Amino acid sequence: MTKFCFILVVLGIFGTANAFGAMSDMKTFRNAYPKAKTISKCSVCHEPDKKLNYYGMDYEKANKDLKAIEALDSDGDTVTNIAEVNKNTFPGDKNSH
Repeated sequence: MTKFCFILVVLGIFGTANAFGAMSDMKTFRNAYPKAKTISKCSVCHEPDKKLNYYGMDYEKANKDLKAIEALDSDGDTVTNIAEVNKNTFPGDKNSH
């Protein structure tokens, strides 16, 4: 039982750390793009199953530097990430442009 409780505590700590990391990334996005209100949510970088989408992957590869991925077209829909952000469409979703 003690081992089980320890595992639950460790998982809780790591889960909390990941949640705070995601909140920090969301704050970074909102500060960088204050007019992108309709897309300022987890789905800007994540799929419904919580995996990173192409925009989220590019963000991670760029060491979380949003400016570095603005000129990219992460989702391959022929529209740059910054153009999608400025239009309040999702740069990680090829069906949103």
